Amino acid sequence: MNFCGGVLLLTGALKFLDVIKDSPYLQEGDVLLPFLTNKELMLMAGSLEIVVAMYVWISNSLQRRSFALLWFVITISVYKWGRTYMHATVPCSCLGVLGRALKLSSGWINFLTWLTLFVLAAPAVACLVHLGVCSDRGSLSVKVPPRVSL
Repeated sequence: MNFCGGVLLLTGALKFLDVIKDSPYLQEGDVLLPFLTNKELMLMAGSLEIVVAMYVWISNSLQRRSFALLWFVITISVYKWGRTYMHATVPCSCLGVLGRALKLSSGWINFLTWLTLFVLAAPAVACLVHLGVCSDRGSLSVKVPPRVSL
């Protein structure tokens, strides 16, 4: 889980580095959230990533950390699917300045973004499965049937 916090801190910092650069793209409205400029959205997303990273590091509850990571991954995934639905022509800046620094194509940026989301979601799902999540009573436990030996 600490690794996931580090990934979030890194991507949040990369967004802040991207916002420092003065670009006409940053002044345009976002495709999915047109009431926000790309700069405002990047600042909000970077801040959110850092807040979730801190929560992952500070929280004592593995279950809450896992749910926080999954909430973040689902939120970003819905945003990315929305951009696809709206036929966004400009690549997503989910990786901040990294895509431009490495001169990556929009296809590679998209692939690396989904890979990053998978890297964040996989440990969270594994932890929740390990802890046993969502029984029929609504509590967070799973009943494992007893082994039957013949």
